[in-house]
Amino acid sequence: MKTVYGFKNLKGKIEPSIVAVGVFDGVHTGHKKIITHLLKEAKADKLKPIVVTFDPHPAKVLQLRGGVSMLSSLRHRLKLLEGLGVELCVVINFNRNFSTKDAESFFKNILVKKLNMKKLVIGDKFSFGSEQLKSKTELKKVGDSLGFCVKVIKPKQYRGITISSSTIRHLIEAGKLNTASKLLDRPVSVLGTVIHGRKRGRIIGFKTANIDPHHEAIPPSGVYAVYSKVGRVTYKSVLNIGRRPTFNEKDPSIEVHIFGINKNLYNKDVEVSFLKKIRPEKRFKNEDTLRAQIIKDSTAVKKLL
Repeated sequence: MKTVYGFKNLKGKIEPSIVAVGVFDGVHTGHKKIITHLLKEAKADKLKPIVVTFDPHPAKVLQLRGGVSMLSSLRHRLKLLEGLGVELCVVINFNRNFSTKDAESFFKNILVKKLNMKKLVIGDKFSFGSEQLKSKTELKKVGDSLGFCVKVIKPKQYRGITISSSTIRHLIEAGKLNTASKLLDRPVSVLGTVIHGRKRGRIIGFKTANIDPHHEAIPPSGVYAVYSKVGRVTYKSVLNIGRRPTFNEKDPSIEVHIFGINKNLYNKDVEVSFLKKIRPEKRFKNEDTLRAQIIKDSTAVKKLL
């Protein structure tokens, strides 16, 4: 997939296109429905499929809904979009200045002029411009005047739940990972970079990788059975999220002990995919009782995985 950062960096003339616009945080099953329609229409009408997304999330910039805990970093989002078969993605930097633009100028000067858009595909909750334009009637009116047609995709549902990024965020943060995984159509995962920690794991005989996550929607504290992907290789692992109460630490951390790996992981990206919560985090009397519990946890996780 070719990724272009900023419409000003688009070079050359683009063939007639069909464009999907959205944040696509998490690239969940509802987003996949939009992308699937995009690719199907592109093939049928011989149009170039393009995805336009925004970074950071508009709600973060406009400070809406008390902030947004992102399901995926931009890098992770782009990787997921590529996996769906998207050929070209344009990432627009969403800032205060961009937020003042009206919908028609965005359509005319970017989507039509820069991307040669003939068809637009969006979810039914997405709105455009400073006036928050999302009415099908108004969108059709703008499309008719600028020479493109509009397809609004209805949201998917799961057991009566409308699938949305905000719903999945709430499920993950509440620890309802099985339901969140079904809405994502993949395991709940955390992608992050391995950083230096306090090296507690070496002291008690279990080396751990401390992960600095690239996004904010994180499961609750506890010990989990996970799979860790390092490069192209996936390993069985046991992970702890929490504040390490045995050592009286206050800052939350994400530590993963990866079975069968013995190499320097500092500054490498690791994606951990959650399978099951083993137990809640708790305080132990000393390092010996903690070590004994970790051995039990590791045995349980190996059997489970």
